[in-house]
Amino acid sequence: MTRLIRALALIGAIALAPCLCAGQDSAAVTGESGPGAAVAALGAGFGTPGGITGIGGVFIAPLAVRVSGGYWGKQWNGFQGDIGVLLNSSPLFAHGISLVGGVFRVNPLIPDNAGVPREQSKMVHYVGAAYDAYLGGFFLQIGLAHGRGDYPDPQLLVQCAYLFTF
Repeated sequence: MTRLIRALALIGAIALAPCLCAGQDSAAVTGESGPGAAVAALGAGFGTPGGITGIGGVFIAPLAVRVSGGYWGKQWNGFQGDIGVLLNSSPLFAHGISLVGGVFRVNPLIPDNAGVPREQSKMVHYVGAAYDAYLGGFFLQIGLAHGRGDYPDPQLLVQCAYLFTF
């Protein structure tokens, strides 16, 4: 339980979210209008790459750049960067696609031949593509990635988060 509390205290990352609508929504949040209106987003969620992840970032219609990550000590940590483009948007819903790349590491305790638990480091570097959807503050990303490391391909990428915009 203390590891969980420590891990929650150590979570920190910034992610850019292709999550806001272009046009009127962007203008309402930033006071700007038209193409190139900038919006920032910051939040937290769970999923790839670091379990519980910090997410924040910048969206400049119609492009987005996002980074996300989490740190649970040496037991579980990861970082992911995304570059995305919106396909369609409305006042409450936006969706798009992203190119993603990242790394994550886990150190599970696996019993050895004598039954004594020992840490075994597992790591993967990955690149892939994902579908991003934003609905009134909730962000969902689902995708597939190809990686190099200790896990088989393809790898499923999932992030669920709540984002605050400013």
